[in-house]
This record gives sequence, structure tokens and C-alpha cells, in this order.
Amino acid sequence: MGKGKHQRTSGNSSSPEMKRSKKDEQLAGLIFELLESERFQELFIGIIERSRSNEYKKLKEELEQQKAKTAELELELVAVKKLVTTQGVISAIVSVRPTPGVY
Repeated sequence: MGKGKHQRTSGNSSSPEMKRSKKDEQLAGLIFELLESERFQELFIGIIERSRSNEYKKLKEELEQQKAKTAELELELVAVKKLVTTQGVISAIVSVRPTPGVY
């Protein structure tokens, strides 16, 4: 094998890969300790509860807006029905009214 860039020397414990691996292990250990911490769990659960509470408030506001819009549309529908009924009655009266001179 030639002396290429990819050639490694055995026993070199300070290689970048080894340092990274050791740092990864240390970080994993710290994360595991953190996750086991009761205080962290309380904080994390609190964050989740606040997030859900905010989401609930947002959904409740959207629901109230939809209810208001629905009520508005229902009022418009009633007005249109009255208008159609009134026009229908007027049309019926006009069509039933005898034409002068025709018997």
C-alpha cells in the first residue's frame, strides 16, 4: 500500500474520529442525566402544558369566530328566505290576478 492521504497509523487515540466519538458519548451521557432529572421533567411538562393551553385558546377563539360567522350567515339566510317568500307571494298574486278584459 502506498503512502496516500487515507493511510492511518494504528494506536493514534487522538484522531478526530476518536475525539468526536468521546464527545458524542459525553453528550449522550449528559442528555441521559438531564432526561432523568425530575426538575427537567417538570419544566418540560410545563412547557408542553403551556403550549397545549395556548393551542386550546387559539382553537377556542377560532371556534367563537366560526360561531359568529355562522350566526351571521343564518340571519342572511332568513332574510333571503323572507325576500324569496315575499317575491313568490307577489308573483302568485300577479299571476292569479285576472287580466282586464280577458275572461
